[in-house]
Amino acid sequence: MIRDNNLFKYNLAIASVFQNEAPYMKEWIEYHLLTGVDHFYVYDNESQDDLKEVLQPYIDKGIVDYKYLPGQRTMMVAYNDAFWRHKFECKYISFLDADEFLYPKNNESVIEVVDDILSKDEQASGLAIYWQCFGSAGQEKADFSRGVLERFLLRSATNNCTKLVVNPRGLDIMENPHYGYYYDGRYSVDEDGKINFGGIESILPKRIAINHYLVKSKEEYFGKTQRKDAFFLKNSHTMEAFEAANKVSNEVYDDSILHYKEKRFKLLGEFDQESTEAMNQRRLNALVKILSPLILPANLPIAALNEDSKNLFKNNMDLFLTCFFVARDLKNKILSEVDANIFEELSLKCINKLLQLQQDVKIWELQLLIDELPRILNLKYHVVEEIKYSLKLILPHLMYFLQVNNNWRKFKELDGLVKSLNTI
Repeated sequence: MIRDNNLFKYNLAIASVFQNEAPYMKEWIEYHLLTGVDHFYVYDNESQDDLKEVLQPYIDKGIVDYKYLPGQRTMMVAYNDAFWRHKFECKYISFLDADEFLYPKNNESVIEVVDDILSKDEQASGLAIYWQCFGSAGQEKADFSRGVLERFLLRSATNNCTKLVVNPRGLDIMENPHYGYYYDGRYSVDEDGKINFGGIESILPKRIAINHYLVKSKEEYFGKTQRKDAFFLKNSHTMEAFEAANKVSNEVYDDSILHYKEKRFKLLGEFDQESTEAMNQRRLNALVKILSPLILPANLPIAALNEDSKNLFKNNMDLFLTCFFVARDLKNKILSEVDANIFEELSLKCINKLLQLQQDVKIWELQLLIDELPRILNLKYHVVEEIKYSLKLILPHLMYFLQVNNNWRKFKELDGLVKSLNTI
């Protein structure tokens, strides 16, 4: 896991797809800013209310990226688009709905909790956070004069469903809103460090939860029955589902998230958005700090590196790829094209040195690199040809791994790349 947060535009972003959620947006965004979320990728699935107008102040401040997304079953389209596009600009991405609120229980920021838990397992690329499901508390009508957090204070005793905060550079694809498919050897863990596959046991989270206000008032839930479902082909929201969910979601009084919100506001005050200029300079400083010690003669054989030098490259594929894309992003912003090209090429040289250390390259690192090759292999740097040659030597080992582990989807994808490299 990359330790220097300064490389990223954002420490933690949320990706969401919304339809007619305008009344809830101000509370949802401003609450999450207090938790340490610093950006939102919002996909608008044909909203008929004033969602875009409500979001506009946050769009203008650079807090929200807005994208109109028509069609059916758009949830996984939005989630995958968000992490594919932005995996190198966010340290973490979470995938949430408008009725879900991240809630660290010890007044920490979300990033502090996630960093602490994932740092204890170098193979963990995601934190699976359990829901706490809140019911209607007997409310029939919508009362938009008060926020969701204030109106609904009764929840279920336990829940066995999770949503994710992920390191997107370890994620292969999102096929389900509750669980990601990771590169080989990567996985999600829960707050206790146990590997999690989308909710295994019925628990009450102790350190971090997602307060899920699925039900709200009866009137508000009825509104959900009148629109498309973002995940299922047929709308799963029915009044029968309301009664079933509400029956088990009004068991325990819990207003603790309001106290958390108050304490975080006293600690942080109003959210202070970093300027684009300051962000670019911060990322450039991090780029220089990371890459400067790694300037090695281009013709230095890998055998000539001492162990300390080799250790600079081990397990750092995601770091060097991030540096590469940071340099591209800063081109013609704070870096001239010539200087940006120098950083791009240096990042690629570091990637090639890592590939030359064949026994130290992890399978997941190769998979991450392979997914980004379309944006690399057509570049005119000489080191690109060296990367192609290094891949020719190492990819047969990955093909064998995929074969013996019955990962035929990835095997087929990789077969075309191997054949193209073999023509060089």
